[in-house]
Amino acid sequence: MILRVLGDRYRLLERIGGGGMATVYRGEDVLLGRKVAVKLLKPQLVVDEDFASRFRHEARAAASLSHSNIVSVYDVGQEDGTPYIVMEYVEGMTLKDLIRQKGRLSPGEAAHISIRIARALEHAHAAGLVHRDIKPQNILVAGQGRVKVTDFGIAGVTTEGTVTFGTEAIVGSVTYFSPEQARGEKVGVTSDLYSLGVVLYEMLAGQPPFAGDGPFGVALMHLQVTPRPLREIVPEVPADLEAIVERAMAKPAEHRYPSAGDMRRALEAVARRFPPAEHLTDGDEFPTVVPPAHRDSERGRREPTMRRGASKRRGWRVRSARAVLIVVIGLLAVGGYLGFQALREWWLIPEVIVPDVLGTSLVAAERRLEEFRLTGRVVGEQFHEEAPPGEVLRQNPQAGERVREGRAVELWISKGRELVEAVPGVVGLPVREARLRLSEAGLRIGSETSAYNLEVPADHVIAQNPVAGTEGLVRGAPVYLQVSLGPEPVALILPDFRGELLETVRQRLRELELVEGTITEQEGPGNPGTVGGQTPAPGTAVASGSPIDLVVIRAPAQPIRQVIVTVEVPDAGPERQDVRVAVIDRNGQRTRIVFRQDDVPAGTRLRTLVDYEGEVATIRILIEGMVVREYEVR
Repeated sequence: MILRVLGDRYRLLERIGGGGMATVYRGEDVLLGRKVAVKLLKPQLVVDEDFASRFRHEARAAASLSHSNIVSVYDVGQEDGTPYIVMEYVEGMTLKDLIRQKGRLSPGEAAHISIRIARALEHAHAAGLVHRDIKPQNILVAGQGRVKVTDFGIAGVTTEGTVTFGTEAIVGSVTYFSPEQARGEKVGVTSDLYSLGVVLYEMLAGQPPFAGDGPFGVALMHLQVTPRPLREIVPEVPADLEAIVERAMAKPAEHRYPSAGDMRRALEAVARRFPPAEHLTDGDEFPTVVPPAHRDSERGRREPTMRRGASKRRGWRVRSARAVLIVVIGLLAVGGYLGFQALREWWLIPEVIVPDVLGTSLVAAERRLEEFRLTGRVVGEQFHEEAPPGEVLRQNPQAGERVREGRAVELWISKGRELVEAVPGVVGLPVREARLRLSEAGLRIGSETSAYNLEVPADHVIAQNPVAGTEGLVRGAPVYLQVSLGPEPVALILPDFRGELLETVRQRLRELELVEGTITEQEGPGNPGTVGGQTPAPGTAVASGSPIDLVVIRAPAQPIRQVIVTVEVPDAGPERQDVRVAVIDRNGQRTRIVFRQDDVPAGTRLRTLVDYEGEVATIRILIEGMVVREYEVR
C-alpha cells in the first residue's frame, strides 16, 4: 500500500493510524506539494454499498466545514472501488496521549481545551452535522496552541436522524457514548455535548467516568449510573467547573446545555480565572477589539487652507477631553473611597470555623450554620441509596475551614433512593430482550422459573412480578420472571423391539420421534443382527426425543481357517487386468476383499493364502470388476 498514488495526485507514504472503519496514511499532495492525511475505508466495509455510500456522502458534508479547531477535509474520492478522504495533516499528539503523559490536566488547561472543542462543535452543529464520536483520540493538540477535532468524516447529518450503519453497529466509542447512543436511538447536538462532558471529566480526573465489564457493561452505566463526583477524586477542581461536567453528562438530553455555544460560554466564565497552558497560548481565548492607531502622517499632508479649521476643532476637543478627564478622576476618587471602605469593612469581618453539617437534614444544617453566622445554599441534589431525602451529602467549604462571617456554604442534598417511573411490560417478549428492557428501566432480574406452555414459545416470558405499570419501585428492585419451555412433550409407551433386525428398529425409532442411543453388540440367544435388549425397558413411558439404547446379538466367534486360492488371468481381454479376491464368511454375515493386485499381465497365474472364519466360506474371484469364479471351501 505504501507509495501508492490515489487519483493521480495523493501519494501514500506511511501508515500512521486506523480504527474499526478506516486506515489513515501520511501522504503527499503531489500537485500542491503539501503534506496530507489520507483515510481509506477498510476493504471489509467497501462491499457494503450502503455503508460506502454513507461514508462518501457524510465525508462531503464534513468537507464543507472550515474552522480553526476542525481538521480540514480537502478532497473526497474513490480508487478501485475504495472511498477515501484527504485531510489536513496535523503534527502533534492526541488529547489521549496528553492525558497519559500528564496523568491528569489542571482545571485551567482542561477548560481551555474544552472551549476549543466546543467551538468546533458549535460550528459543525450550525452546519447541520453531529460528530457522534467525540473522544480524546479524536482531539489533536498540535504546536502553536492549536486544538483540532478530527474524524468528522463519520459524522451524521442531523437532518437524516440516523444512528446506525446496518442493523446493529452503533456509531461511536462506548466509553464516551451518550445514553441515547447506548439505546441505539436518534442522536442530536446534545449527544456531542454529553461526550464532551465525558472527555472533560477524563481530563480532570485522569480516568473516564465509567469502566465496566466489557462494552455492554459500560453502555449500561451510561444509562443507569451517576459518575463519582469529580471533587471527591480531585478536590481542587472548582465547583462551577464540576457543575459544567455534571450538566453536560445529564442522562436526559433536555437537562444538558441546549447548544455548544451555551456550554462554551459557561466554560469561558470559568477559564477567565486561569491563564492558558503554555502550549495553548494562541491568543484567541477572549479576543479584545483594539482601535486603529491615528495616522498623523496623513493629517500632516492636508492642505494649508484646512489648518485654521482643524486648529479650532482641536481646541474644542482639548476642552472636551479635559472635562471628561475631570469627571473620570472624580468617579475614580469616589469609587476608590467606596472600595476602600468596603475592603476595610470586609477585612474587619471576623472569621469563623465552618461546622460539620454532613448527615443532617437541610433544616438542621441551615440552623446549625446560622449559629455560626453562616448561610447555606443548595447547589445540587442527587439520588442516594442510603441517605433519606433532604440529608446533606457534601458541603463546601469543608468542616473545620476558617471563613468570614456571612459566607454561604454550598450544600449537596440527597433526593433519596431513585424510583423507576413504572415497571415495563415484558410478557410475551424473548427473555433476553426482557432482561435488557428491565435493566434499562433500572430494575434487576430477581429469579427466573420455567414452565411448559402451549401458547407462549420457548424462551419467551409467560408472566412477571411485579406486573407491568407498577409504580413506586426503587431503582435496582427485583422483577421475577416465568419463562416458557414451549409445549409439554407428549409421553408414549415404549414398544418391545427385541427379536427385530437393527435396521428395522432404527426405522421405527425415527417414526416414533425417538433418538438412537448407544448400540452394544454381545453374544447370546437369538439370530445375529437382531435386537436382544433395550433401555428403557418395553412398556416404559418416555417423552419425544428420548434416547433408546439397544443391545444387538452377535454370532458366536468361529475358528479361523486358511485356504490357498489360485487365480488364472485369461489371455483374452486387455493386456493388463485388475484382480480381486473376496471372502464371504461368518455364516454369510461378512464380506471382505482379502487380495487385490492391479495391472496383472494377461495369462498370469497367481496364488494367495486366504483366511476365513467359520466352518464354511465362499471364495469369489473378480477380474476387471466381473465375477469369473465363485466356490465354497470347508
